[in-house]
Amino acid sequence: MDHINQDNLKIASATEQQSLVVKDIDRNLDVIRQSAQNAQISSHQTREASVALYEISQQLQDAVNKLKI
Repeated sequence: MDHINQDNLKIASATEQQSLVVKDIDRNLDVIRQSAQNAQISSHQTREASVALYEISQQLQDAVNKLKI
């Protein structure tokens, strides 16, 4: 009977450890998800800024071309 109780304690301990690992993995996945969302937002903002800079460079080029004429 003592052997069965020891085995049950080992199983309970292993189950608790696995539960903690699963919670840790879940937290890490949340961090990864949030990081991916932030990267997506940053990428979108960078694209918008690049388009705006391109438009400004075109306007500047037009102004320079007018000065040459």
